[in-house]
This record gives sequence, structure tokens and C-alpha cells, in this order.
Amino acid sequence: MGLERLTMTLLDLKNIREASLFPSDPKRIAGNRIRAKLFFGAETIRNEIIRLLKEGDVQFDHKLHAPTPTSEDSARVRGTKLEEGVKAIILRGKNTKKNFQFNIPSHLKLDMKAVSDAVGEKCEFEDPIIIRERFGLVIGGVPPFGHLLNIDTYFDEKVLQEERVAFNCGLQTESIVMPSKALIDITQGKLGSFAK
Repeated sequence: MGLERLTMTLLDLKNIREASLFPSDPKRIAGNRIRAKLFFGAETIRNEIIRLLKEGDVQFDHKLHAPTPTSEDSARVRGTKLEEGVKAIILRGKNTKKNFQFNIPSHLKLDMKAVSDAVGEKCEFEDPIIIRERFGLVIGGVPPFGHLLNIDTYFDEKVLQEERVAFNCGLQTESIVMPSKALIDITQGKLGSFAK
């Protein structure tokens, strides 16, 4: 079923033998350690985001609403400005096939040259089907919490120009509105100029 290959990809292992689900060598069993807690599925990720915000004593508003597949729809139903929205984009390196998450204000576009400079390779948008299979998320519901997906997370510095940010938290029908600085702090994302 490809579980070993999926495990290798999710844990960012270099060799499929490291992902063997039934290793015969006891030394390999001891050597296979999960390096990061990985979250899968919209509800699980939403619950973990809310747990992290509560644990960090972050003031936030959790909103339930109609499905919002676009940034414009999201801003309208949340009652927020388009500039406050955060668009979470999952990319794939063309050489390494490694995933990266770039988060930009929802009214801007991603600067692919700046992305390439930041990660050291050209990237392309990850296939929505792969995002669904690998992370249990649909486009429009991906939250800016790439570290929960065990992928490198980057934020455009313009996210901090607004006092608060808004984003779908794993589902197209639920959003979080919170202080922008708290989002950067809690996700420990790398800041840079990635939008135009």
C-alpha cells in the first residue's frame, strides 16, 4: 500500500529502510525514532491549534461559518479585512520533492524567486490531491501552522503589518482571528520577504 514510502516522506527520512514498518533487526527498531509529533486531518489540526493557543495564553476568536474556499469569501464571512487574512501555501521542491509552507497576506501573491532563494531550490505548488492524502487537508482550509505538518514554515514579514490575522484552521468552515505577532511566535516561522 506504500505505507513505508509515506512514512519516509512524512518523517523526512533519507532511506526507505529507515521507515520499515516491520524491521527484522532489533538495532533498527531502537534506532527508528519519531523526530516530531505529526498531526493529520482537519479536525485534529484544528484541535491542536486551539490547544496551543490556549496553552500559550493567546487571545483568539474561533469562528464557525459557511465554507470559504477563497480569501475574499473568508474575509467577508469573518468580518475582517482582506489584508488581515493569511494565505497558507504548501509548495514542493523540484529537486528534493520536500514540502515547504509559505504564509503571506491573502491580498498578495507569492514571489517564487524569493521562495527559491530562501529554500535553495526552485519550487512548485503541491498538488491538492497530495495535500489531501499527505496531510488530510483541502485547499482553502490549510492553516499557517506548517510545523504541525512537520514542514518548514515561512512567513512574509507583511503579515506583521496588521495588528491581527485571520486564517482557516484546518477546515473551510472554521477560522481563527488572533494577534499577528502571537502567530509568528507560536509557530516559530521564519520571517522574510516572500510576497509581491
